Amino acid sequence: MPGVAEGGLMIQKLRKQITVFLWFAVGIFVAFIFFQWGMQFTGSRALTKRQKGIIGEVNGKPISSTSYNNLVAGYMEMGLTEDEAGDSAFYTLVEATILRDFYQTTKLIPSDKEIVEVIKTNPPPEILRDTLFYTNGSFDYLRYAEVLQNPQNVGYFRQYEALLRDALPKQRLSTYLLSTVQPTPIVNEYLKRNTIFTAEYGEVYIENIPVKFTEEELQEYYEKAKDYFKRPPSRLIKFVKLDLSPSLEDERLLIEEAKDILAQIQSGMSFDTLAYRFSDDAKTKKEFGYLGFVKRGDIGKELEDVVFSMSKGEVKGPIKTEEGIYILKCKSKRGNSVEILQIFLRLTPSYETRSMVMEKAVSFIELTKENGFEKAAEGMNLE
Repeated sequence: MPGVAEGGLMIQKLRKQITVFLWFAVGIFVAFIFFQWGMQFTGSRALTKRQKGIIGEVNGKPISSTSYNNLVAGYMEMGLTEDEAGDSAFYTLVEATILRDFYQTTKLIPSDKEIVEVIKTNPPPEILRDTLFYTNGSFDYLRYAEVLQNPQNVGYFRQYEALLRDALPKQRLSTYLLSTVQPTPIVNEYLKRNTIFTAEYGEVYIENIPVKFTEEELQEYYEKAKDYFKRPPSRLIKFVKLDLSPSLEDERLLIEEAKDILAQIQSGMSFDTLAYRFSDDAKTKKEFGYLGFVKRGDIGKELEDVVFSMSKGEVKGPIKTEEGIYILKCKSKRGNSVEILQIFLRLTPSYETRSMVMEKAVSFIELTKENGFEKAAEGMNLE
């Protein structure tokens, strides 16, 4: 059967040709791999970390110059000097890297699925407070779902997502740390401070009890109870008080910070987001600046006059008080009440002010060595 024989020869011939071709391909592939390794080896040896755009490492994680430069630019837009912005940006990136490693180790970083679930079940504060989303006094999640599905709202919920990705790990970290505290000492301290009891007692004044004793009896008692009358060594202390209060420059800088925040609000930034980022009031910070409805008499006079002169949606500030600076937003009005959001910046002594007080204290100590305590205090007008 010549056809079959010819077919068998053809197949054998093709097999030989394919075998040669495969070995040729393998040779080229291996050569290409060694070529790539060589390129990577020589290339990585030639480039320094700085040339690769790496300015530092934290726990083996690189900090890129791009991230650093972007953050510096953002801080400088907020009014910081170039040096201040550089320091703040570097510390922020280092802290973020350390926290991110810790979050990953302890599995505190929420997954994309968890973020989506939180957004679905926990509306943003401003939506949760909006009466348009309520039906028969209850929040209407169907209306909220319509807003979620509207493509025009993607940008808004991207901001909310970014806020959650920052806030949720911190919230979980707080819960994690609290779970490591033994409850017994806390419970005991709480009971010690808050336990109330009722008692009946009678007052007896020792001077009303007639006691007669001789000098010998008094001496005998003293000899037996000498230890009771012992007193630990004591010293007569003289001191001066140096006032550590915020300076006028501290106040000026805080007002400038408030003005920068106001400018961001006027440029379209969300008041809620800025309150969460900048407010020093721990309670309202967690609520994205939400203070609630206030009536006359609920807040200080300097704030009350401003609050009840505001119209719905209006933002006012900076408002100076003894504690610090306020920026207020009128959410709504209802009868004699005003619904308010706030950003509070606490007025505290700056690093420079503390340094000046410390230098003054050191100068006083040196002066006491030369002139004595009283003259040094008098010379520096200290009491």
